[in-house]
This record gives sequence, structure tokens and C-alpha cells, in this order.
Amino acid sequence: LRETLRLVPPGPGIPRYGPSDFALAGYRIPSGTPIMMDPRIGNNDPALFPEPGKFEPLRWIPASGDIPLSSQCPLSGTSLERGAGSWFPGGFGAHQCPGIPIAELVGKMLVTKMASEFDSWENSGDGLTKDGEIKYVNLPIMCPVDEFGMKFKLAEDLS
Repeated sequence: LRETLRLVPPGPGIPRYGPSDFALAGYRIPSGTPIMMDPRIGNNDPALFPEPGKFEPLRWIPASGDIPLSSQCPLSGTSLERGAGSWFPGGFGAHQCPGIPIAELVGKMLVTKMASEFDSWENSGDGLTKDGEIKYVNLPIMCPVDEFGMKFKLAEDLS
């Protein structure tokens, strides 16, 4: 799920406004000027994510010896290894979305339930390119086109 959010962030960026004039990378930014934190920049930086265009879910799993014993979650802290603010699907800092951990949990539950209840699924409808990729509407964020669909086949009863 984290790798999917890295490749296709749920939003185009997060605006921040300085309460007073400040300097950023040598530029003077006047008070009230919107500054965008765009996750796509860091998500595609090979210094943070080697082979950034590649779908590589294992990049989020720490080596077995690196799992902190104080955490119940094996993914805890893996994004922090890339530097503060390098991955922020729900914002960053004091204004980040408090629902991100809940969204990750619900996403895991959905994938688990789908994998246990369905034998297979396939894309359907006209929402795919000729190469089988999902078509997107570019707003400033990518949203699947309305014609994108899916068909599910129930799993055989194993009892």
C-alpha cells in the first residue's frame, strides 16, 4: 500500500503559508505566499528511492535484524530512513492528516478480505489503454476515468 501511495500520491501537493517573510533555498518568500509540498518530487528522486519508477513494495520492509523490538509494526519507521518529509501521502508536520494510519489499516483489511474471498479479479470497461494501463484524468491529481471497472469471481467454498 505504501509503495502504491508513493507511485500514485492521493493528492498533488500540500500548500503551506509562511506567517512572515522567510528565505528558502536562497529565495526570499513574502509572508502569505503559498508554497507547495509536492510528494511527486521526492517520490521520484532516485537518491531517496532507487529506481523510483519501479513498483517495489519490498523497499518498505526493513531487514529482519533492523526491526525495532519496541514496535508491534514491522513497517514502523521505514519511511523515516529516507529523511524527514521524503514521504508524506497525508501531509507532513503538525497539519498532517490524522487518518493516514486508519487508511493504511483499512487498505490492508480490504486487500486481505479480497484475497480471501475472490479467486480472481480483472479490469473491465473502457478505462484501460491499449497497453493495459489504467487511464487517468489529469486534474492536478490522477483520477481513474469513469469507464474504469472491475469484475470479481467469488472464491470456491473451501469448507
